Amino acid sequence: MTARKHLTPDTGYEASPSPCSVSQPPAASFRRQLYRRLLALIGMQGAIGYLRTAAGLGLLHMRSRHMKLKLQMLERRYLAMRRERERFGQPAAIHAAAPPPTEITATVRRHGPIWLHGSWRTGSTYVWHKFRADTRYLAYYEPFHENLEHLTAENIGGARHDTWNSHHPDVGAPYFQEYRELIHHIGVRHFVPALPYRNFFTNGDPLPEQRAYLDALVGHAERQGRRPVFGFCRSWGRTAWFRRYAPPGVHIVLTRDPLSLWRSAQERHRRYGDVYFLTMPLVSLVLAEHEPWLAHYLRVMGLDHIGRDVDLARAQRHAAGLLKTDPDAIMRAFVAAQGLALTMALCHADVVMPIEDLACAMRRRALHDTLSSRYDIHLDWSDCRIPVWEPRTEDKAFLAAWSQARTEAEHTLERYMAPILPPWPHPIAASGTG
Repeated sequence: MTARKHLTPDTGYEASPSPCSVSQPPAASFRRQLYRRLLALIGMQGAIGYLRTAAGLGLLHMRSRHMKLKLQMLERRYLAMRRERERFGQPAAIHAAAPPPTEITATVRRHGPIWLHGSWRTGSTYVWHKFRADTRYLAYYEPFHENLEHLTAENIGGARHDTWNSHHPDVGAPYFQEYRELIHHIGVRHFVPALPYRNFFTNGDPLPEQRAYLDALVGHAERQGRRPVFGFCRSWGRTAWFRRYAPPGVHIVLTRDPLSLWRSAQERHRRYGDVYFLTMPLVSLVLAEHEPWLAHYLRVMGLDHIGRDVDLARAQRHAAGLLKTDPDAIMRAFVAAQGLALTMALCHADVVMPIEDLACAMRRRALHDTLSSRYDIHLDWSDCRIPVWEPRTEDKAFLAAWSQARTEAEHTLERYMAPILPPWPHPIAASGTG
């Protein structure tokens, strides 16, 4: 049998096979010769033009893909705003079609979804992570977070505890990892722009889109045979809605000393220039639906000059500017929003969990016994470490405003909300007493 003969690419004559080497394999040598012939034909200037054209086409492709995703996002926003406008056009029909409150039995609470209702800087990330670390649960991080509207498979890994000065514990996978399978091109399926702030204090409206979104998250967890957990930072003011319209389960309200909330937000601003936690309570008031009872509360709190907006970015810019020109207004908006939301949450909680109590062995034991016996929740809280801020002279104005906010919130809810919302049993405190 004769050996197979090789032809050189230049002449076509027979030649012996060239030895292969790591530095210059035959394929690389052939490509190099091809590039030389190309340069000889079109010249260096033509080669540079070719490369520029190729780079321009690649950039054009990236821009077109970006515009396609942006158009999809705008289409989602348009549909959400159109549905919202239609809802305002027929309020009576919507309220008439509202389902009656769901009867919640002890069995449902013991095995149903776990709703963690918190606010910013209340230790909600720590509590959420304790559930996430247990494979029996599928714990969703901040289901009403505004970034879920823009979440994609490419950017989901950018939101981690170590990519910003969060002071959060090591939570392992990215915050929004549990939403990966629910992403539809751009954004989580069924998520609408109204979820983060426009429904912040809405409790009497069934909000079918909000219900459909939460139903989808519950179904996603149950299909995996895991108990869904929702770690909220924007649900204090709508806990009554969850009790009435959301899938039944146990509602745990996370609380923290109000001075610690305020000082923690101030510290982030001082150390990192982060205005988010100082200004977002004002943003929530600006973007929320100003129903008559809420307008009355803002008027009593001296915030009736606050208008209403529908654009999140514009409201954030306005609040950031106000922080520089009128910090007292930011403080008053902070206590008004947080005081009202906390008062509403405490009225409709199954369990109240002050984050400071987790550092006390006796109260931690009582909380563990309550959660395990009543709701089949068995977690270890012994590693909780959270700073407690002591009052200072300059805190008198904040503490006085906070006391006024809580008092006025109780009066407002008693006058306006009690007739339309059903009463609920008193919550169980962290000490385990009723």
